[in-house]
Amino acid sequence: MSLLQDLFIYIVNMSITASYVAIGVIFIRLLLKKAPKIFSYILWVPVLFRLVCPFSFNSVFSFFNLINLDAKQKSGIFEFIPQNIGLMRTPVIQSGVGSIDRAVNASLPPATPAASVNFMQIWVTVFSLIWIFGVIMLLIYSIISYAKIKRKLQTATRMEVNVFETDAIGTAFVCGFIRPKIYVPVNIGDANLSYILEHERAHIRRKDYLTKPFAFLALILHWFNPLMWMCFALMSRDMEMSCDESVMHRLGDSAKSGYSGSLLSLSVKRKGLLAVNPLAFGESHVKVRIKNVLNYKKPAFWVAMTMVMAICLAVIAFVANPSKEGTISGEGKRRLEDVVDEYYLEADPANKGTLRIYNIKKYGSGYLVLTEKYRGEGESFSVLFLVNHDFSIVAKAQGNLPISPCFSANVVKDQDKSIVYGNFKSKKWEPKTDTLVNVQIDSIKIIFEDGTIIKEEVSMDKGYIIVADTIAKIKNIEVYNNIGELQSDLNDSFCSEYGFIKVENETVSRQEEENDSNTIPMPGAMTDEEQKALQVVKEYFGAFVEADYDKMRTLATENHNRNLVHDGDVWGMKWAKAKQIELIREPRFLGIEDSESVLVFYVSVDMETVKRSAQYPATQNSFYVVLIKGDDGNWRVDRYATG
Repeated sequence: MSLLQDLFIYIVNMSITASYVAIGVIFIRLLLKKAPKIFSYILWVPVLFRLVCPFSFNSVFSFFNLINLDAKQKSGIFEFIPQNIGLMRTPVIQSGVGSIDRAVNASLPPATPAASVNFMQIWVTVFSLIWIFGVIMLLIYSIISYAKIKRKLQTATRMEVNVFETDAIGTAFVCGFIRPKIYVPVNIGDANLSYILEHERAHIRRKDYLTKPFAFLALILHWFNPLMWMCFALMSRDMEMSCDESVMHRLGDSAKSGYSGSLLSLSVKRKGLLAVNPLAFGESHVKVRIKNVLNYKKPAFWVAMTMVMAICLAVIAFVANPSKEGTISGEGKRRLEDVVDEYYLEADPANKGTLRIYNIKKYGSGYLVLTEKYRGEGESFSVLFLVNHDFSIVAKAQGNLPISPCFSANVVKDQDKSIVYGNFKSKKWEPKTDTLVNVQIDSIKIIFEDGTIIKEEVSMDKGYIIVADTIAKIKNIEVYNNIGELQSDLNDSFCSEYGFIKVENETVSRQEEENDSNTIPMPGAMTDEEQKALQVVKEYFGAFVEADYDKMRTLATENHNRNLVHDGDVWGMKWAKAKQIELIREPRFLGIEDSESVLVFYVSVDMETVKRSAQYPATQNSFYVVLIKGDDGNWRVDRYATG
């Protein structure tokens, strides 16, 4: 990516951020309709800041927390469009509006490895050239317009120290950036002149002659965003109206009539970009300005102070980025850790392991907490907790740590959303080459079957929690390093689906209520087919304890033998002895539909892991074994599912 393309993407990301802030400012501005216009004028400062500054500080008071904007931040910079989008295999934007993202992402051309040219790079190059061309044209036009004004003012004659009159203009205005001067038309009349000079001097005192050109330069950088043109027009109106109020504040109510008459008599409608450079006394919107002047009342002291405090808070909220954990404060994180720790102490008192909080994410008015209490015995499960805003655990969902894959993937469907979560490992076992390779995972991309694509930055030691506004099935999950190289995808892993289990005094669970039929049946209570399948599992692990892989192959499907069996192990296990085998009825929490041709058994084992396996030395010694009934009527082991 060239410097121009990088700059263009920065500008677009800033423009999207500023658009969100502008919408918020416009909404508040409507609420301030009857308040002094100086407050509306000040509110445009955050918009200007967002247009020129790509980064900001994080705060729990950020406006973006209110709209639950789930965009990525990189070094304090919102990244709706990835900086390396031209190099991505599957380019993705994340504007924060799901429908827009789906429509745009579906139209973005993926990279074709065999092709000599990446079409996305071409698009970025073309758009960046169009953008810089527009910037240059507007700058040239503005400079020429300003030069024309200066040439007209060369014949002006001095009236006072910095006041000049000329017959080349039809209205008064301030011109100049270092030593601004006031220019007025000739024969303006003494009555009007006093009001005009007071208005223009107010502009100079408030440095409006610098603010407005600076805002216009920012507008030139973002010329492609129509919302910013509207913001500039509204800001200009607020600036003039607040300046009018400043004059009324100095001259008193007795000046309202004369001041309004001067506005009306000197108002002109100027055309072209000349209207946006100088500060003029008589501009458009004269009717609104006169009405505002006539209705202006100096606010009471306490009202003014309240408004000042409210506007200061609003400015901070618009300028600040959301905290990386949403609105979770340090105290909030500590309380979440405490409530999870208390849960383990009460619900699993025999577990003396180490509590790990991998990730915390704001979810509605509550929180999602991905955690694990590691026993140090080889077995390791993560749990996703749903915690209320009052820091009480409402529900939990099972997860699993990755075994041979370098990442785990679990999903909970809740309230028309998909909550995808999991953990990472730094190594990945390549079954084809039977080697252990290092991986570095810096981002994860989830692709749903309805076209929704979400990509987020992740941290290897924190796992991930991603909330998507869809309940569509997951088509694929891909993990990448920081230079966009694919590290792994669902071909190397499994996506397990769970349900939230309600937690009430550690005794009642929603899943237990719903799945009473899922209690472990005794062999005598099994159907003939279930007992046939159970016998296959027993024979399978009977062979496994002897590492008799040939016999295991005869008891398994082609899928099992192709993906799990190697020369010296089965999925990283050298041998495994079944300690307990239980039939699982209604295995939908594993993402497995109940079927006459599918049965699932929960198996806990003693086992030995081969040292080259990614799971060595930590092991997961319990898992679900999925059996499929073949066309010949025989049950065979097809795969493992963890959970």
